[in-house]
Amino acid sequence: MPETGPFFNEILHNEVNKDWLIISFIMIALSYVGVKLVFGRYWKRYRQAVFYSQEAKKLIHEKNVLLLQASVSLNILAALSMGLFFDLLIKDFNLIESFHGGFGAWMLFSLIMILYVGARYLLINILGRAADNINVALLINHQWLINFKNFGFFLLPFSFSSAFIISPVDRIALFLGLGVVVFMLVMNYLKAFYILYQHRISIYYGILYLCTLEILPFLIFWRVIRLLKI
Repeated sequence: MPETGPFFNEILHNEVNKDWLIISFIMIALSYVGVKLVFGRYWKRYRQAVFYSQEAKKLIHEKNVLLLQASVSLNILAALSMGLFFDLLIKDFNLIESFHGGFGAWMLFSLIMILYVGARYLLINILGRAADNINVALLINHQWLINFKNFGFFLLPFSFSSAFIISPVDRIALFLGLGVVVFMLVMNYLKAFYILYQHRISIYYGILYLCTLEILPFLIFWRVIRLLKI
């Protein structure tokens, strides 16, 4: 890479300012711009659906190819964004011994996020069919994926600040980004329990859902990462 001037050397993290990291941000940012240009209507509606349940209900009943393409594109981009954030988080805080991060780790984290989303979607559907509550499972999955799409996008500024801005802004950005993730999880739990409450499903099954589909996969994910020692 070409050398930066003195001003930029004071601002940028030289130790993490690598080609793959710069290219990854450019790629994700351009992809989001492309999605907004092609699927501008659904881009706006997915943003609104985070806070407006009526808009979320409208989306769940709308069936067309453009909506499906927009949904898949935003899910993949969210997985890439979250994978990048977790790569920076684990490396910066040295959460895993001998973890070096990099492009391979980013791709692995992103793939794990995609597999997690797919497995979670499937498990909720299976539980819904087993309990003869497929509509409830559909609502929970739909709302969770809406949050996933949006919060993946919201994490990008924090990942960028962590990667390229000097201390203490980098650490603050990571803490704020982690707060975004926690907020997303809390919102998911509250909305899931509210859906269960609306359909008069026992709180016991709600707690069982929480432990099975959220806490256990996270523990498995963390154990796999530690074993790989990327």
